Amino acid sequence: MGGVRFIGSPKQPTITIYQLENGEYLPPKVFRGQDRIESRLFPNIPLTAAQIFAMSS
Repeated sequence: MGGVRFIGSPKQPTITIYQLENGEYLPPKVFRGQDRIESRLFPNIPLTAAQIFAMSS
């Protein structure tokens, strides 16, 4: 079980992106619902968290 900090309250499907920079992880980015996913690795993929979770249904 994840903590409220990671999955919200009430619990929500959540995408967490970690980024390694200079050998250390930066604070994670958390995306839920209609949040547009922001990733340095995939900068041109205009998807929201909800769209990604809908693909798994």
